[in-house]
Amino acid sequence: MPGFRSRSQNALPFWLADDDGNPISLGGTGANAPQSQPVDSTGAPQFGPSGKAAVTGTFTVAGLAAAVAATQPYRSGVFSASVGRAIWATLRYVANATGTVTVLRSVDGTNYYPLTVGGSLYAAFTASCQEPVSSEDDSGVTYLFECTATNNTITYRLGHS
Repeated sequence: MPGFRSRSQNALPFWLADDDGNPISLGGTGANAPQSQPVDSTGAPQFGPSGKAAVTGTFTVAGLAAAVAATQPYRSGVFSASVGRAIWATLRYVANATGTVTVLRSVDGTNYYPLTVGGSLYAAFTASCQEPVSSEDDSGVTYLFECTATNNTITYRLGHS
């Protein structure tokens, strides 16, 4: 049909805004082309679309250190959440690793408390996982992992997808 244009030919670029209100294009070429993201040693994105660095690392206990781990939990680095974004926990229990890894939340950056639902503990893991654990509505809130009584190695990532 002469003069006919498909809907996609008439479509305007679709833009989203980052945390600072800057536009983010979902596609295109030149200045509008999607940008690559830095990756960590496992190839996972280091920064989610929020631009905030995920917390990654390893909990490892061997030999005599296991007795210390049972009495004093290890903590990961702190992840600063973006408002309105899902927070994902990724854990990999390596070589029959044992231990409990719990997600903790803080509104003041000092006092951390486990996530709960109806007063019961939530987001405490004893096996490998990759799942959303929370979505944040308050600005300035931070999260971290706490690991107790581990044997062997548990790798972790806490951040936006």
